[in-house]
Amino acid sequence: MSDTPLIDARGIVRHFGHVQALQGADFSVGRGEIVGLVGDNGAGKSTLIRILSGTDRPDDGAIFVNGQEVHFGGPQDARAVGIETVYQDLALAPDLDAAANVFLDAQVFVEANFNYKSPRLTAVTNLARAGRIRVFLTSITLREIRANITETVERAVASARPEPILRNLTLPQVRVMFEPLDPTEIEQDLLTLLEEFLARAEVSVLRVEEKTLMPVVDNYFMRLPPFGSGKNKAEFPDAIAIETLRDWCKIHSKTMAVITRDKGVRAACSQDGPLYHFEDLPRYLDGVSSDNEALSRFIRETIQLPENSAKIFENAKLAFPNLGFFLSDQDGDVENVELKKIEYDGAIEIISLSLYETIVERPATLTFTADISYPEPGTGYYDREEDIMLLQEMREVRVTRRAHRSVAARVWCADAKPNSFTIQDVWFEDERDIAVRSDYEEDWPYK
Repeated sequence: MSDTPLIDARGIVRHFGHVQALQGADFSVGRGEIVGLVGDNGAGKSTLIRILSGTDRPDDGAIFVNGQEVHFGGPQDARAVGIETVYQDLALAPDLDAAANVFLDAQVFVEANFNYKSPRLTAVTNLARAGRIRVFLTSITLREIRANITETVERAVASARPEPILRNLTLPQVRVMFEPLDPTEIEQDLLTLLEEFLARAEVSVLRVEEKTLMPVVDNYFMRLPPFGSGKNKAEFPDAIAIETLRDWCKIHSKTMAVITRDKGVRAACSQDGPLYHFEDLPRYLDGVSSDNEALSRFIRETIQLPENSAKIFENAKLAFPNLGFFLSDQDGDVENVELKKIEYDGAIEIISLSLYETIVERPATLTFTADISYPEPGTGYYDREEDIMLLQEMREVRVTRRAHRSVAARVWCADAKPNSFTIQDVWFEDERDIAVRSDYEEDWPYK
């Protein structure tokens, strides 16, 4: 038998900015050997395995397979010479299944404005198709999502201004906005897009079984979460969904991440399992996408450098006026919107992570100014025949307001080299229009 190692890594060096992950590491595996790779947290074990499996590249050193030097451009190259990696965990939660199995509440789709090409839902799709996570809905949750689509379409068609949800449609008459809008046709288009997303992300829809109903009724009478002391009957759909998830976890001896903002559902989840609560999709994706600890740390630290923060703000100023704005308390217009300040409210969340492109989000409070105009209350007269107000004076004023949005950025970085770190694009993740309060009664002492 040849003494040549089957796999031989020599002098492997890898750093992420100023973070030194590997400093001249050597590693070899002989034929028929089972080799354990052990070390403290942060020793570089995962980085070395990623390099050997082609998902990362060394800054220096060489890899030999059967005595021949190899260079991996990706996992497919490593796989071609017989190297494959089976990952133990996703570095998200105390249990692998809590990361691998995830339930999406209906609110996740509402917050995405039913835009299945958004970075968040695209990241979910890519993770699912790569086999890193399995996405679940329940049949009752799917009905709730469809009902939300119907309600949103009815509101959009009846609105005097273009609603954000119409931007996601494929119908040509909606895109040109010249033809009358057919709510049935719009709804069908959105439902088709939903079905396409469910197929792409390989979503499993759990049927609500009759056996799950009795435990839900018992919880209602015992005032257990999600019902609470008020025995809120509106929580029945959520309670049925929770019981369906618990039943699946029990049958398969699994645990599951539950993404929802609902306080009752959060109370029904437990840190002891089988259901683990996540407040929103970005927090969950940050855990799943950040399995490369050294690269994640480099991205988080580098993007907060003053020069990069300034670039994000300048790009955000350009993107901000493209959002939709409307007066919330008067019938008028909002124009000439200008972003003045970004104050970050939370941690940086990594939505997707790769060697070259990373998408990050960070919740923020945005201060902006805008010109608003609306009919001055108390002026003009009412035409009974036409049912309109006539000859009203227009009030025009510039106001300063605040809004809460997540600032998102696409970052390009070649092999985590600081001098290649570039802000490619900046946008605001929430597509819903921003409500702007007028200055009417702003000085009223009792307001």
